[in-house]
Amino acid sequence: MRKVVVGVGNPHIPEDSFGVKVAEMAKKAGFDALAAFPLDLPEMLEGYDFAIVVDVLLGKKTGEIHLLSVEDLKARRLFTSHSIGVMEAIMLGFEYAEMPEILIVAVEVGEKDDGALEKALSVVMDVIAYEMCRR
Repeated sequence: MRKVVVGVGNPHIPEDSFGVKVAEMAKKAGFDALAAFPLDLPEMLEGYDFAIVVDVLLGKKTGEIHLLSVEDLKARRLFTSHSIGVMEAIMLGFEYAEMPEILIVAVEVGEKDDGALEKALSVVMDVIAYEMCRR
């Protein structure tokens, strides 16, 4: 089974670099991992059987982690810092490409951090290790 971790974001924008940091850490931990902008997701995910997609979403509780399925994405309207977000890119992928099973790990960012994103980073890495090993 081909599995991948994809961190979504922009490494040059601090509040949007969380997914990229996760991808770097996942790669160092020995997982197949990539960094991407949302619109790149459909092409990057082709050929994989399972993917964990990590991104930030705008919220009030910085560091709060949400585990979402594609069905959850269809049912919710999430706000990201991207003009075309992960939700739209994944939905496009299912229309035009061969997409894998996807788990979305979304971490809230808000006005105040106080180290919450750093703490979330270690929890997200634990989730990745668990999900990648159990599949």
